[in-house]
Amino acid sequence: MDERSKKVVLYFLCSAGMVTTLSQLVFLPSVAAMREELAASTLEVSMTIALYSLSLAVAQLVYGPLADKFKPKLILLAGLAIFSVSSLGIFFSPAIGAIIAFRVTQALGIAAVGVCGNALISDMFEGAQRDKSISIFQMFHSVGAAFGPVVGATVALFFSWRFSFLILVLWSLAVLVILLRKLPAGRLVNTFSFAAAARLVRAPDLLLLCLAAAGTAFVIQSFHTSLGFLFADFLHVTAAWTGYVYMAIPLGVFTGSNVARFLLNHLHRENIAMIGLCALAVFSGLFAAQLALVPDARVVYTLIPNLYLVGISLGTVFSMMTSVMINWFIKLRGTAIAVLFFTRHLAGTLGPAAVGFLIDLEMVRSAYLVIFLAAFIAVPLYVWSLYSHRRRSEQPDEPADMASGSAPGTPSETPAGAAEPGSGAGVRSASSAAGSLKMNA
Repeated sequence: MDERSKKVVLYFLCSAGMVTTLSQLVFLPSVAAMREELAASTLEVSMTIALYSLSLAVAQLVYGPLADKFKPKLILLAGLAIFSVSSLGIFFSPAIGAIIAFRVTQALGIAAVGVCGNALISDMFEGAQRDKSISIFQMFHSVGAAFGPVVGATVALFFSWRFSFLILVLWSLAVLVILLRKLPAGRLVNTFSFAAAARLVRAPDLLLLCLAAAGTAFVIQSFHTSLGFLFADFLHVTAAWTGYVYMAIPLGVFTGSNVARFLLNHLHRENIAMIGLCALAVFSGLFAAQLALVPDARVVYTLIPNLYLVGISLGTVFSMMTSVMINWFIKLRGTAIAVLFFTRHLAGTLGPAAVGFLIDLEMVRSAYLVIFLAAFIAVPLYVWSLYSHRRRSEQPDEPADMASGSAPGTPSETPAGAAEPGSGAGVRSASSAAGSLKMNA
């Protein structure tokens, strides 16, 4: 496949990724209308969100091994088909129980996009080009998150909230048909085995990297779910600011994805992830400090730009951590990505619960201090993962299915720490630098 064809396929994969976040948020502006039309309780409507997120997390653990065992194209297309049918079911559902059930199958279908999309990208591209393509893939997820509520509110204004799901049906079917024709079958890696998976999940570098990534998911989801309460109840800001508040982080993530692609011309992926994590800790701490020092409506003028900077930090981290995971465990990339995404979704569920509990107790400043601590702890966890990876890669008896760097049947990628095309000549990776520091100590 030539480079132009690869880029066309990449952007259609990105469109599928955009549906993932769009479907999570598109009906949030209409939850009150949904509750009234279906004579449902607030708890029942909330279950359409909570069970979607939980199903999305659990499904990663299924799709990851499947992507390592079979061709990811077939799995991706099957997932999109399940999503399309489920979205159509929601459009016609007369009761909240049926909608909850279809939301679960929606998530079980669309979960294939994240794992299989990254697996296909890792098959199509190598080196810095792979990292940049993963960054673009992540960027489209952020676009979906930014415009999901806007699309849902606009549709509900002129039509019924149900038409948001009809749009998802048409969109996902269009992407499915195009990918069916354009998407390469992908390499049949067939590297998955339960023994290999057991070794993978016991690898300290994988577990530590997943915990660091979980910290970032804790931060973004906690911010998303708590900002409405913060601005309305604590700062007493009018609803006119709400749209700006909710768009600040997704637009920042969009910007951060572009920043990461630019930095790949000069730095190694591991270094970029480190920079993003440090920035996230700084800006999360700055947000908490502002609330402590200026606890009134005046602070809103600095909080919104601060949220944008938090988003930029997250956008820099998300795609680079995925790239790091793929390159560390290239022969089991589907299973490794699945574990990474599972921990992200799990932390993204626990974060809002913990922060919401503190806000209910009127401990608003403490809630944002917890968010800062999650961002701060992610930094040493990531550094520890770099140490662990360097130690594992230096072991002479490392299992073949745990080896990093190149996919089966492809040329070896430039080792971490060496000059990589498009990644800054002579730049050492963070893991190399971490190892040197350890030896010097």
